[in-house]
Amino acid sequence: MGNFKLNLPIAIILASIILGGSFYAIQINKQESIEKQQRIEYVAKRKMDCYDTYQKEKKQYSNVISYIYYEPSNEDNPYLQDYNDNCQIMYVDGKTGENFFNNF
Repeated sequence: MGNFKLNLPIAIILASIILGGSFYAIQINKQESIEKQQRIEYVAKRKMDCYDTYQKEKKQYSNVISYIYYEPSNEDNPYLQDYNDNCQIMYVDGKTGENFFNNF
């Protein structure tokens, strides 16, 4: 009987730890899913904004060629700074025939 009195609290503590750990893991997973969904929605909005900007520029200027949207990057690389969450519209210079970009 003395063994039973000792085993019951240990079983309760172990069960609590397992349940608590499971609940914590579920909450972490849920939070990551929410953050991923928010990122997807943000990128979709930015892509549409970029396309809208391209359409406006194309109506206003005859030398607009194309556009590209660079999604946000998690890298802190200064060489990639121009390509991080950036909309670029490409134009052609009427005099030189060379392409150039404007960032939006």
